[in-house]
Amino acid sequence: MVVYDWNEEFCRQYADGLRPFSRFDHGMTASMIAGELEPLPEAPAILDIATGPAFLLIQLAKRIPNAALVGQDSAAPMLAIAREEAARAGFSIDTMFCSADNLSAADASFDIVVCKQLLHEADNPAGVISEALRALKPEGKFFLVDFDADSPKAIAVAMRVFLRVAAGRMISGNFWKSYSSGLPGVEVRKMVSEAGFENVKLKRAGMNYFISARKRSKG
Repeated sequence: MVVYDWNEEFCRQYADGLRPFSRFDHGMTASMIAGELEPLPEAPAILDIATGPAFLLIQLAKRIPNAALVGQDSAAPMLAIAREEAARAGFSIDTMFCSADNLSAADASFDIVVCKQLLHEADNPAGVISEALRALKPEGKFFLVDFDADSPKAIAVAMRVFLRVAAGRMISGNFWKSYSSGLPGVEVRKMVSEAGFENVKLKRAGMNYFISARKRSKG
C-alpha cells in the first residue's frame, strides 16, 4: 500500500499531470465498461469510488446518456476539482465526501459502481469492495480497475519513462510507487467473489486488471 498526502496543491498537480492522458486512459476504461453494459441502461445512477478529478465519470457520461453521476473521494480538494472538471466538460456531478470503505450512500442506491486505481492505496481493500456491493441495487454492475502485480513489468517501465518525459518527475515517480503497490488481479478477483458478487470476470489491459461483477438479485 502506498500513502499520499492529498492536500490541495498535490491534488491540483495530480489533475494537471493526468489531464492530457485522460482521453486515452480513462476513455479506454470507459469504453470497456460501456461495452460490458450493452445494451446501455437508461439513465443509470453511477457511483465512482475515489473519483479523483472525475476523469472517468466524464468519459462515462460521454458514452452513457442521461446518467446520474456521483463521485466519491476522501479528499475534499479533489472533489472541488472534480466539480470543476465536470463543469468544464459540460456535465454535472454530485460529490460524496467520505471514506471508500464507509460510503455515505444508502443501501441499493446505484445501478453501476466503478472504482479505478484505488486498491493499491487502500488500507482496507475488502472493505471498499464490500461497500460497493452494499451501494449497488440488485443485479447492479461493479467494475474495478487497478495496477496488476502480475502484469509484465516491461510495460510499466516503458510508461514510467514516457511519463518522465511527458509529464515530469513528480507524475512519473508517483506512478511507479503506485504501480509497485498493486495487488495481483487474481487475488482481487477472489476478494470480489468472496464479498458476495456473482459473474466475476477478470481481464487484463496492459498493466491493469479489469474486473467486472454483478450483485445478485433479491431472490
